Amino acid sequence: MPKTTTIPELKSSLEVILHQVKCGETFLVIEHSEPIARITPVEQELLEPSRLRLPGLPRPAWVPLPLEVPAAAV
Repeated sequence: MPKTTTIPELKSSLEVILHQVKCGETFLVIEHSEPIARITPVEQELLEPSRLRLPGLPRPAWVPLPLEVPAAAV
């Protein structure tokens, strides 16, 4: 059964709650006695590097820096 937390508790204890989520706990966020969100651990297969990049987004450009400073710049 998931643990429950309110928005003010979540704000004040976010680091502690996220640590518990990393350890496998699930939390329901309650507002006015109604559940509005669930915080659950990420499934291991979703952590694969190929799955972390959203499909359709371009890859960032990467250009290696020169190893030597050109003589004209000195």
